[in-house]
Amino acid sequence: IDIRNTHAADPLLASFRSLDQLEYLNLVGTAITDKGIIELATLKSIKNIYCWNTKVTVSGIEAFQKNRPDVKIVVGQEQ
Repeated sequence: IDIRNTHAADPLLASFRSLDQLEYLNLVGTAITDKGIIELATLKSIKNIYCWNTKVTVSGIEAFQKNRPDVKIVVGQEQ
């Protein structure tokens, strides 16, 4: 799902819990915070999250990765 550059915030992510085949989430340029990204750890099928230009911090990413080291989180635009 690509919600980049929208007004999306943490409450929207709760609606993704039922998406059991969600593998890709682009949060670039949204108001998603650490709380929101940590909640995404419950998505069993998620493989890639893109989250630069958000309110997600290094601490939030580290907390997520503790539970889900298998998920790739991109915090900067890859060349």
